[in-house]
Amino acid sequence: SSGINAEYGAVCRDISAMKLILLTLLIVGLSADDTAEGSIDDLTQVVDKQFPGNFGSWIGQLCQSFEMLVDMAGTEDPAEIYEFVESTWGTQGSNCITLAQFTAMWTDLGFNNRKKIYKIFRRVDRNGDGCIDLVEWVNAMEKLIWICSQ
Repeated sequence: SSGINAEYGAVCRDISAMKLILLTLLIVGLSADDTAEGSIDDLTQVVDKQFPGNFGSWIGQLCQSFEMLVDMAGTEDPAEIYEFVESTWGTQGSNCITLAQFTAMWTDLGFNNRKKIYKIFRRVDRNGDGCIDLVEWVNAMEKLIWICSQ
C-alpha cells in the first residue's frame, strides 16, 4: 500500500511539474513578442515577427485556397481531404503527396507563391522523405485550420 501511495505521489509531482513547464513556456512565448500584450487573440500581430515576409498577405491567400479545397473535397476532415488530394493531384492509395503534386494542388487552388509552397512542403514533410503522408498531412492541416479560423 505504501508503494502505491509513493508511486501516486511521484505521478502527481510529475504532472504538477509538467503543468509548470507548459505554463512557463506559454508565458515566455507570449512575452517574447511585445505586441502580444498577454494574449494571442490577434494571431497576425504575434506571428508577424516569427514569420518574416509579410505573413498577413500570403497566409490570407493560403487560407482562401484551403477553403476552396475544403469546398471541393466536400468535407472538413483532414484525412478525407488527404484522400481527395491524393486522388485529384496524386496517386490514389500511395500515401504520398510529392512536392510536384503539392505545388500543382496549391497553384490550381489559386495560391501561386511557389517559394512559400516549397517552404510549406518542407515543414509538412516532417521526416524529409519527399512525401507528405497521411499523418504529416493531418497534423499540418489541423494547424492550418486553427490559423485560418483566427
